[in-house]
Amino acid sequence: MRITNYIYFLLIVFTNFCFAQKSKSRSKLYTKPLDKTILRSTDKTELEQRKKRLQQEIIQYNKELEETKKDKRTSMKNLIILNQKIMKRQALIYTINEELEVTAKQISENIDNINQLNNKLKLLRSNYANMVLNLYKNRNQSTTINFIANSENFNQSIRRIEYLKRIAIARKEQIGAINHTTTELNTTVQKLEIIKEDKSRLLDSKEKEKEIFDEEKNQKEKVVAQLQTREKELKSQIRKKQEDANKLSNAIKNIIEQEIRKAREAAIAEAKRRKKEIEKSNSDKKDKIKKDNPASETVANKEDEKKIENINKEIEEAESAKSSEEVFALSSENQKLSNGFENNKNRLPWPVISGSVISGFGEHEHPVLKGIKIKNNGLDIKTKSNESGRSVFDGVVTGVISIPGAGKAVIIRHGEYLSVYSNLATTFVNKGDKVKAKQPIGIVDNGESGSGELHFEIWKGQITQNPQTWLSRN
Repeated sequence: MRITNYIYFLLIVFTNFCFAQKSKSRSKLYTKPLDKTILRSTDKTELEQRKKRLQQEIIQYNKELEETKKDKRTSMKNLIILNQKIMKRQALIYTINEELEVTAKQISENIDNINQLNNKLKLLRSNYANMVLNLYKNRNQSTTINFIANSENFNQSIRRIEYLKRIAIARKEQIGAINHTTTELNTTVQKLEIIKEDKSRLLDSKEKEKEIFDEEKNQKEKVVAQLQTREKELKSQIRKKQEDANKLSNAIKNIIEQEIRKAREAAIAEAKRRKKEIEKSNSDKKDKIKKDNPASETVANKEDEKKIENINKEIEEAESAKSSEEVFALSSENQKLSNGFENNKNRLPWPVISGSVISGFGEHEHPVLKGIKIKNNGLDIKTKSNESGRSVFDGVVTGVISIPGAGKAVIIRHGEYLSVYSNLATTFVNKGDKVKAKQPIGIVDNGESGSGELHFEIWKGQITQNPQTWLSRN
């Protein structure tokens, strides 16, 4: 009977060990102390941060809309701000949906873990009850004194004492495992309740945001209807803005042509200067040889001849270069700037410290007038009053121009690339100045609205680029 008890004890220990190994990976995430902050995964934290950022942007748009109410007449500015706010509201609702998906996954994982813990606890309790019952049934035959006293020799008595110690330890471990699993189960149940509360809060928030979204859409329809009654005035504004954009574009193209011509001329002049130095050096060598040995015949230096031949090729290439890429590649400094600019695509800092895009790059349908398209060579970025425009990369100021009705503009060259900052009230830089990334270059014009609006463009040679593919998403 004593042998039977011992075998039974080993079976219980082995069974518990196997179950613990099976459950270990599933319960690992839920063994920490209860803390609301650790319930949120990395994704959940990112979603919370994104949601908070969107809510702050919506608050800012609400303030801007309040400012526009001072003007009794509805303007395009009202519609632009309202459109931006609606877009942010849509993004906010989408973010809440993502949070709900994460929360649903957490609930499912916690329910699964609770089921696993319940099964584990049930098995632990059953095994412990069987152990106690078996020891009780055999209490007469297996008392500690009798068990040790009936040993055949001293060594066997020592082994039996160790055996009894192991049984005592096993019983203690069984009780500990039951208590630990019970605590783990209670903690997971509490976590589940907190997550369910979070889900309920998110659902309420989503419904509230959807209601506000519908209200904003209705408000937008009213604004569009009011603006449609002023079609003639709006068309006049569009023509004026397009004229200003064309003036800026033509000025940029003229500057680019000048820069290409200057870069080509500089490359040719530099090549000719080096050629002249080599020819003079070669001539001096010949004179020295003739002076030292008048009877000898001077032989042309083959190495110098090769250098002159290469320089002649450089001059030919510079004279035939037409595209900005070909011309600016002639200068190592310009090539370095171009490569540095390209390598920072998607990482360039914004041309203002804070702001939001109110008109994107490319051709768009007019938000009010049907059949009318508006073209934007860059981005229109709304920012706070008296905000500074700043360079997005190291470069050289290649132009500071003034466009009637469109403020001042600063053009900075970064090798083959140009960045353009227009609608500035004042400028801090002059043509020829070297600037660093994030260096202030002027104050954005506030206009009548009281808030600034910077127009920003990026050009590669004579081709406009979409600035949003270059700027950092932060």
